[in-house]
Amino acid sequence: MIQRQAPSRPAMYVRSATVSQDDEWGRIEEQAAACRQLAESLGMEVTAEYRDVGDGTSWDLPGLQAMLDAVRRHDVDLVLCERPDRLARGLAKLSKIETELGRLGVPVHYVAGDGPERRVLTAALASQEAPMRAARDEEA
Repeated sequence: MIQRQAPSRPAMYVRSATVSQDDEWGRIEEQAAACRQLAESLGMEVTAEYRDVGDGTSWDLPGLQAMLDAVRRHDVDLVLCERPDRLARGLAKLSKIETELGRLGVPVHYVAGDGPERRVLTAALASQEAPMRAARDEEA
């Protein structure tokens, strides 16, 4: 993992599934406001915003791809997101994104924090990985 100084360029990522739902644009704004509030509580100001309207299981999300590109260019050193399911729908996709960000030394802070939802998600990710790890160990 790349070691970095304290984050000073936080970016936020917000996503909604569709625009056909009556309140989705308002929901995106609520997510953005929550991310800005989190940044403020961390003593920071959001320097970049990435937004998508689309299916969270898809990789074809321009905002997500732009955010990942900015991280790879080292233009972003912290990602703020309301909840894990806003960053990705599906454990495999979320794991891949968080692993890539971690490899680049960029943490993700969720507004939801480390509450029960996050602990359940972490346990689910670990339980999915355990059989794959066991199979790899048997092959070795």
